[in-house]
Amino acid sequence: MNRTLVRLLVGAATLLLIYGTTYLLRAGMRPPRVEFPDRDFTAMPLRFGDWEGESVKLDERTFARIGADVVVDRCYRKRGEEILAHLAVFSDPLIGAYHSPVNCYRGAGWQRTDSRRVDLPVSPERTIPVSISTWQRENEQIMVLYWFQLDDYIIFGRGDMLGARWALRGREVWPPLIKVLMQTQAYDALAAERRLLDLAGQMHAWVNEGE
Repeated sequence: MNRTLVRLLVGAATLLLIYGTTYLLRAGMRPPRVEFPDRDFTAMPLRFGDWEGESVKLDERTFARIGADVVVDRCYRKRGEEILAHLAVFSDPLIGAYHSPVNCYRGAGWQRTDSRRVDLPVSPERTIPVSISTWQRENEQIMVLYWFQLDDYIIFGRGDMLGARWALRGREVWPPLIKVLMQTQAYDALAAERRLLDLAGQMHAWVNEGE
């Protein structure tokens, strides 16, 4: 068997392996069936503590065509501070997990300058990890906080879906994937993080109300 034929066979086998792995990965991430909880996510409050909100339409360059079943966008203000909040609920977790800031903000022309995980207190005994990142575009600088949740599991992108899928194996019914994201001006980084965590804790309590 000549070398050219060997290389062709190896190349074909590699392509088949990649295609097969991708197919199984995509299939494995999709739930057998999704049931939404008996609640109206579009009724997200216009008030969280001292934060007063209004419905807004967020930047289409960042938030258009996300494939969610439910989308709620708000602008919350408190004593001159402002946070844009975005809630999205997905019946297909693979589609939802794709729409992290790494993809959506970068695709809209933002450049990330910092990214880290911090603990968000959600009860006296419990915290959850959330992602906080800083982005720049032209003369604007923002800070973004987000997390996805699937049942009790917190994820940040498609790579985390494998662990969640394994944890939920055997369940015939899955909950939807919920994305919570918020952004604020970040010229004062400490103040920006403080107000994001303040609102995020209250939004987490509402999203998980009754559970």
